Amino acid sequence: MEYIKFHIDEMEQQFVFCEYRLIEEDTKGPLISRAFPFAKIIEKEPKIQQLVDGPIIGIYYEQRGNNSTSERQWIDRIEPLEEEIITWIIALVKKICIEEVYDELLKPPTIDEQVEDFIKEFFEEGDSEPLEQKDFLAEFFEELEPLEQNSPKQNDPLATFFDEDSDNTLNDRIEKRFNNTSLETVDFLAEFFEQLDDDEV
Repeated sequence: MEYIKFHIDEMEQQFVFCEYRLIEEDTKGPLISRAFPFAKIIEKEPKIQQLVDGPIIGIYYEQRGNNSTSERQWIDRIEPLEEEIITWIIALVKKICIEEVYDELLKPPTIDEQVEDFIKEFFEEGDSEPLEQKDFLAEFFEELEPLEQNSPKQNDPLATFFDEDSDNTLNDRIEKRFNNTSLETVDFLAEFFEQLDDDEV
């Protein structure tokens, strides 16, 4: 006797499941199971895609010896499968589980495949806008222009003082700046003693 199960879950898990087990009178073979991502297995077996085209959401077949159950699944109803579809399913399950024809699909992806999948997922052509190119050096000098217009040379008297008459020494510039007053000089100490003399008299 044979145990065979085949399930296309296109709606929820998006996987294709196959199971096979040979059970004889004195021996019971191992249960062989395979599960393939829907998108990968249809590249090898396009008929799987055809079985769930349109509003069909799943295909289910299970055989226990001479007893079997078959379903073509819609959201709101279930119908049995045709005999030719069942024959094709049995042959496919044996091809997958016994002959191990598509086991290479179960190998983990290589680094190159992972990179390719990543690029496809996040950088699909046409989905992303081109990166804007900026001249940061030009922007830097543009930002300096208003600073130069408001530089200390124009607004800071001290900066102006140190910048003018650059040929003169620092002492000459100080002398010129602070000793050019025409104010009357007053000897406050002399005036104080004169006031004392007047008070004594």
